[in-house]
Amino acid sequence: MKRAAGAVCALLVSAVLAAGLAACGEAGPKTVTAADNGGTVKLSEGQELKIVLEGNPTTGYTWLRGEVDGNVIEEVGDYTFEPESTLAGAPGTFTFTYVAKGKGSAVINLDYARSWESVEPEETFSLAVTIQ
Repeated sequence: MKRAAGAVCALLVSAVLAAGLAACGEAGPKTVTAADNGGTVKLSEGQELKIVLEGNPTTGYTWLRGEVDGNVIEEVGDYTFEPESTLAGAPGTFTFTYVAKGKGSAVINLDYARSWESVEPEETFSLAVTIQ
């Protein structure tokens, strides 16, 4: 009987720890990709958002950022680019990092274009963000 009670207690402790770790994971960084284009993401205040999009800056194209409500969500630093290989001119991924500042809603818009051209962008990315 004592052994069964100990096993039940250990099982309860494990369940509580697992639930606690899962709750912590929800406030961790959220990563979205081109598959999330046009979608919505919910974040907690202080939570980080990473947007990862493919591109190739050696072609002159880059992801241009639109205005966003800085009271709700704010870009952290500049984007990073990680080429998929060491070959000159290799495509890769752009990563944009944002942090949820305050409760509310905002839309993040990115255009894949050449900054000096006044034509429609090659691609667009839009994400609605709600901070709870």
